[in-house]
Amino acid sequence: MKRIFKTVILASVFAIITSLPCSAFKFPKAFFSLQESLEAATNAGDDRGIIEFATKQYEMVASAPQDSDTNAVSAAKTYMIAEAYERLGDYENAVIWYERAITPNEAMGFEDAVKISKEKSRQFKTQISLYKRTYNMQHSHYAKNEHASGVLVGTVFDSPTRKELKNESMMMIYHNHGNDFNQFYEGFLREASEKKMAVEFAYNVSGAGDIGMINMSTQAVSDIADVLAKYPDVPVYLRFAGEVNAWQVKPNPEEFKSAFRKVADVMRSRCPNVAMVYGVNFVSGWDTGYSDYYPGDEYVDWVGVSLYCKKYYKGSPVTTFRESIDEVLFCGGNSAEPVIIMDKIVAEFGDRKPIMVFESGATGYTRSVGEYSEDWANRRIAKILNYLPMKYPQIKMIGYFDQYVAPENDNYSLKDHSAMKTYYNSQLQNSHFIQNRYDNDNVSGFENCDNGFSVSETVNRLSVYAGIYGSEYEKVDYFIDDTWVGASSKIPYSVDIDFSNYALGKHTLKYNVSDSYGKIHTRVVDFTVTENIKIKLDGNLLSGLDQPPEVIDSRTLVPVRAIFEAVGANVEWDGATQTVTATRDGDVVKMQIGDKKIYKNGTLYAESDVSPKTINGRTLVPARLAAEVFGKTVGWEQSTKTVVIS
Repeated sequence: MKRIFKTVILASVFAIITSLPCSAFKFPKAFFSLQESLEAATNAGDDRGIIEFATKQYEMVASAPQDSDTNAVSAAKTYMIAEAYERLGDYENAVIWYERAITPNEAMGFEDAVKISKEKSRQFKTQISLYKRTYNMQHSHYAKNEHASGVLVGTVFDSPTRKELKNESMMMIYHNHGNDFNQFYEGFLREASEKKMAVEFAYNVSGAGDIGMINMSTQAVSDIADVLAKYPDVPVYLRFAGEVNAWQVKPNPEEFKSAFRKVADVMRSRCPNVAMVYGVNFVSGWDTGYSDYYPGDEYVDWVGVSLYCKKYYKGSPVTTFRESIDEVLFCGGNSAEPVIIMDKIVAEFGDRKPIMVFESGATGYTRSVGEYSEDWANRRIAKILNYLPMKYPQIKMIGYFDQYVAPENDNYSLKDHSAMKTYYNSQLQNSHFIQNRYDNDNVSGFENCDNGFSVSETVNRLSVYAGIYGSEYEKVDYFIDDTWVGASSKIPYSVDIDFSNYALGKHTLKYNVSDSYGKIHTRVVDFTVTENIKIKLDGNLLSGLDQPPEVIDSRTLVPVRAIFEAVGANVEWDGATQTVTATRDGDVVKMQIGDKKIYKNGTLYAESDVSPKTINGRTLVPARLAAEVFGKTVGWEQSTKTVVIS
């Protein structure tokens, strides 16, 4: 979808902050000698010379009383030094100096320089974190249609590749205000109902005028509610008038809020299955913020964002340093980093609303230069699908825009890029996605381990988030107690470690992240190996379990085959439907992965707090219900961490 942003012209600002007179402060003669050397280095394009001479000048005024003259010098020199480090590719030092540039530029009222300094220091800062896979509940706001854990995933309803994609749990449907919602579109709502899929419903308006139309009449909105109300079993996420913060002709904020509230009122009175989504573009206009059009917490259920990774912000490689500023500010090229882009959205709304990426894409082909970039795109897709759920558990839905809209310059579509389609499809099978149907909760999450972690004597998966500006490749090596145990060079750099090979108690994990600049970033954390939970059946310990019990959301799950066979039941597994069937003395018990309902002899027996789950390739079921369904009782022995079944 076409997006045109205001280009920021900063040359005049730079001229001001580098040429202000410094008359009030008594500068030593050495300052002016350094100025001559600095000008010579600048004319010669000698960035190391610029850093040397400008740093010495800055140090002369840094400890002096702060007034307009010393602030002017500090503003100019810190910014100049930061830019020089950036041109050299030394982003760590660039961050230091851009951060130093903020205060004096604020004092001088140079708002553009402040904004650029903040944005560059935010983007250039290296971020590295360790995560462990977990099946416990993730972040939840208990909002309408929100899962406690897991991420809904899918693409556009009429995507040519949808039939080839596996495990999708949602689809994206588009409708323009004032148009009839015909049977073709309604057919996809019927499909969602039959397949138990969620629907992201983009209710688009063409511009500010349509916002006024909605304020005058709600008949068109009511007509849409009539259709959505026919499918009460389909969770619908209605994104009204998305990306308003990036429209070329923006509506009056109060008129937009009024229109959003009218739509919300209609949907809430008519369609209890519809959650209202306030959707923004990932980049606002220069003078527009994410919250400028926010209708209020009482009208918004979810906050959504479109997230497009563009290989080139303006359609071709930047040729000047000034052009690179726009690329940073508007998140193209090296700045097309999904985690960094999303951190402002999550910081602004994530404490009170679940977040969705209602559209995403990465440039597989740039029309203006005739360049294919599928490898570049796959790396961004990997970050969107792996890093966003890892770092931000508030993100609960990710949609991919699998279409090319001519004559746009960037082609993000999967259908036109076979390597991207294959890669995207492979990622849908990751365990943190809600797969196949909306109500499947057989999902894993991520636990941040930067401050250490505990793990039982079993196999567990560790992963690393590596945010290193401009790096197009990383490798992560893992060491336990200084012994190498594994490595990965694919996002999210996961390794499966069998912790039963280590003694109970304290250990040290070190992981080295090697980037494409040849630098190694080392992190060290302590962790503790704890004893596995045991199972005692009628006084006897069950031994030889290939997967120990797990405590998930305060409920103990046990390996299904071990429990059912120990009580004399015959166990069968249907891989196609992910269903366990246990039979004993004419009683037939069925449990399905991801479904909290347990059936006995064809009728609902009970509903658990936690569904059966697949962990390390083994099926685990809630211990209490698995035992009680065949007449056993279950207890817990805290001192020995033992599930007692009798």
